[in-house]
Amino acid sequence: MTSTTDTWVEVTYTTTSDATVGPHTLTLTTDGGSANGQVSVTPLFQLTAVSWSYVADGSSVQEAIYKKNLNWRDDTLADEGTIQVSNPVWVSGGVADPVAYTAGTTPTLFNITLTATPQFTGDAMLNIYTDQDSLWFPTITVHFDQGRAVYPGPVASQAALPNNISNINATLDWSISIDGGQNYLFLDPSSQTIFVTLGLARGFSGEQGLAAKPTITATRLNYVTNLVNGSNNQDAVTQAVQVSVDTLFGAGGDTLGDLYNSDEWAALDAPNQHANLDCWSRTGIGIVQVLMTGIDASIDAAYPTTDSDATKQETRDSEAQVLGYLLDDGSTKNVFEAYLMLFQDGQAIEAYTFLPLYGPLPPWTADVQGAPPPANGQLAFEVMYNELKHERTGAQNSGQQWWISNDGLKTLVEGPISFPVIIQ
Repeated sequence: MTSTTDTWVEVTYTTTSDATVGPHTLTLTTDGGSANGQVSVTPLFQLTAVSWSYVADGSSVQEAIYKKNLNWRDDTLADEGTIQVSNPVWVSGGVADPVAYTAGTTPTLFNITLTATPQFTGDAMLNIYTDQDSLWFPTITVHFDQGRAVYPGPVASQAALPNNISNINATLDWSISIDGGQNYLFLDPSSQTIFVTLGLARGFSGEQGLAAKPTITATRLNYVTNLVNGSNNQDAVTQAVQVSVDTLFGAGGDTLGDLYNSDEWAALDAPNQHANLDCWSRTGIGIVQVLMTGIDASIDAAYPTTDSDATKQETRDSEAQVLGYLLDDGSTKNVFEAYLMLFQDGQAIEAYTFLPLYGPLPPWTADVQGAPPPANGQLAFEVMYNELKHERTGAQNSGQQWWISNDGLKTLVEGPISFPVIIQ
């Protein structure tokens, strides 16, 4: 009777970078003879770059955004970006820039770049999985030529982005097959920050006492889309911004110029409840955020009035006196109320105030002394009516109009002066 013994030998097979991909015959020789075996060389695949674009729907496009530093997360809100974010927005071991789209649009990928070591020439199937329901990409076939593949695209997501403001931090998992989908190799994932706004984000052109902040920066979009994440209309956005400003800052007579060099975003870099800001400053901090979500808005002031026009300041005695009113303590003098005005199709439709918090306030369309206010002043009249009504909940004489000396509002000259409609 003859017995046999199997002997196992562990062999390490190392390839060079120019090795041929595929099966190789390996011959093992010992004192007792030789034997042949098969090994297969599979490339090491790496995703090196990804670009993002959009599918045009006639109006909505990927937004141009800026940064100051190479790593946009090092920027402050006050920084005006000088570097435009450009493709590829993701590069292995380096760039990880965000993209921005309007709600409901469809992002696409293009110029997907991969390498293979050892060099591989041929076709491969590439799967792209994400952890987001709003991002779903089909399997594509990429062609490698001497170890490099660039798939020009486009590869459109099979789902649209949400119809609301979103701050998405997506992980994309990639896998590749060179045997027709029988086996897949997993690549290192890529990441992508996506800002979704209601419309094209807008900068702020500035106003008296408020700095112009025209640039759409990654840091500002990140801040605002986090703040109002999930909001799908301009009222929800504005109300959330109102509450945020009121939470971060105190109320009083300080101005942005006094405390923050008139810079709204600098204030948000260093908010302080002891910064007792006036209505104009608080509204300025609000409008830069509302505009960043793609909402059409502007800032204006409503004035006490003896007629139907609350859009301008009334004076008398060669401007030695100005028409003002008393706040809820019955003694502090004020001459206007700031408000944020929202538009729809170019028409002003409602107003919000940031000190006190009110809104949405509709245009005043009822008669005032026989006729409604002029169309461009109906919101201003409503705002001033509401402001006087609010102040009258305080001390005696609060919410009453007075002629006041125009020398720093030192002296009450004559009053109370009737508002042109009954406040109730």
